[in-house]
Amino acid sequence: MVENCSHGRNVITLVNTGLSHRCVAVRGSMALHLHQVAERCGSVHILTAGRCFTERFLIAVSKMLEDDAPEVRHPGQMILQELALHKDFMDTWAKTIPEKDRRPLDKFLKAKK
Repeated sequence: MVENCSHGRNVITLVNTGLSHRCVAVRGSMALHLHQVAERCGSVHILTAGRCFTERFLIAVSKMLEDDAPEVRHPGQMILQELALHKDFMDTWAKTIPEKDRRPLDKFLKAKK
């Protein structure tokens, strides 16, 4: 699916079906596929794409990082590390993610830098 569909369609499908699923295996699979999409797109494309795509992607990554299952958190951490290298990441991150969700994730970002 990741290789044969557009990036926007992949993100929409993965987020809508897998992000809030009850089963950890489904959320873990979604996280791995979202990581594949991030690798294929690159951080520049993700952060400079349309506002809707970028917002959905960053919200999905923030929810992955807050998940209890390590199978979901680890791909989220890898995606966030790649995105954090982009110069416009912190501005986009601050505009997109609500402050109550951003506080614990900012600690993670500072620890990784």
